[in-house]
Formats: sequence, structure tokens, C-alpha cells
Amino acid sequence: MKKLMLLLALAAATACNTEDDRPLTTSAVYTGQLTVTSNNDPDAAPFRMEEARYEMSEAENGTFNLTLHEIRFAETMRMSLTIVLPELRTLSESKRGIYEIVSTATPIVPYIGGKPYEAFEILDFKASFAESGSELRVAFTCRNPQIPVGDERLDHRAVFTGTIAR
Repeated sequence: MKKLMLLLALAAATACNTEDDRPLTTSAVYTGQLTVTSNNDPDAAPFRMEEARYEMSEAENGTFNLTLHEIRFAETMRMSLTIVLPELRTLSESKRGIYEIVSTATPIVPYIGGKPYEAFEILDFKASFAESGSELRVAFTCRNPQIPVGDERLDHRAVFTGTIAR
């Protein structure tokens, strides 16, 4: 039932496909605020990205991919990235109209530019969506001991809260 609800929500958000040579994909785009805090320095001011764009789409194997479009995680981050968190699934139970989204792998290996980046660890992934499909919340920790962020190494918590784009 939970997968049916997500598919219905995704289908409701999908535009009609009039091109015969392209397959119809089931997806929904959410816009909202991304807030990033440092796990190394909890007193540091959080970075906020207004109008962040996340897309939930069904993969061929029946799982879901979450695409973070043109995302930045810090003011000093020079370029934005499109990151895909693959092979997510929904839990079978709804808690008061809210469905949980979980990963099939721990840690999640994100894809950037179509390639897996195993040096980035996506941990503590938690996500949920409203039964109507209109709201999405995603939270995770990203770590990479090889990337400096000031005097420390990359270790931050990212939280996205958004609504379906109309």
C-alpha cells in the first residue's frame, strides 16, 4: 500500500509525456529549505539554501532515487553539485499519514556526475513523506575525512524540508 501511495503521488506530479522516443518516468520534484550544520563545530552558524530542489524518482528495480539538484552545503562551496542517493525504499507502515523512506545500504554511496563517490559517507539517513505526497523531509550526515573545511574535515548534518513543486 505504501509503495502504491508514493507511486500515486509521484504520478500526480509527473507531466504528460508526448514524445514517443522517451520513456515516461515517475517522479516528483520538491522545493524547500536545506539547512546544513557542522558536526565538528555545533556553535557555528548554519548554512541555509532557500529553494533547494530534491527529486524523488522510481528506479527500474522498484527502488527510489533521491536527486539533490544543484546543491551547496556551505557558503564557501564554490560550485553546486547534483547528487543522487540511490536505492531507497519505503517502509510498509504509515504512521498517521507519514511514510518513512530508508536506504537499502549503509552507508549510502552517493553518485555525482553519474559516478559513485565512495569517499563520501552518507550516514544517519532519515526521510519521510506525507501520504498525499505533498511534503518531503530528508536528513543525513555527510562525512569525508579527505576534504578540508576550514581547519577541520567534512562532517556535516543536512536537513531538507520541502513541498511538492507545482
